[in-house]
Amino acid sequence: MMAANAETLTVGQAKEIVQDLLLTLASEDVSEKLSAARSQAGNDMVKYMQLGFPIVAQVQAAVIERHGFYGERASVAFTQLLKNLEAQDAELAVLSSRVRDYFLPPLGDPKEG
Repeated sequence: MMAANAETLTVGQAKEIVQDLLLTLASEDVSEKLSAARSQAGNDMVKYMQLGFPIVAQVQAAVIERHGFYGERASVAFTQLLKNLEAQDAELAVLSSRVRDYFLPPLGDPKEG
């Protein structure tokens, strides 16, 4: 795929980037790191934010950089563009939701712990 950027990102390019991101997040290496973070955090959302969120953010930064989004605020810019494009395409909205689930996964019921 050609490098995407803020001025020219299409729904198709956004889907390709998000699919790449989802594949990377589901990779064995990343899955193991996220599983360890979830285990260590238990039902503590703050602890998960300290342990898991940085892993997902680092993966997102690396993936979007491969697709032409560079710089300190690249993740923020990409996320904003993605949010705007979601309204144009239901499939993209679903894919984006799956990525958000990595950032803030459901934790167990605190009453059970």
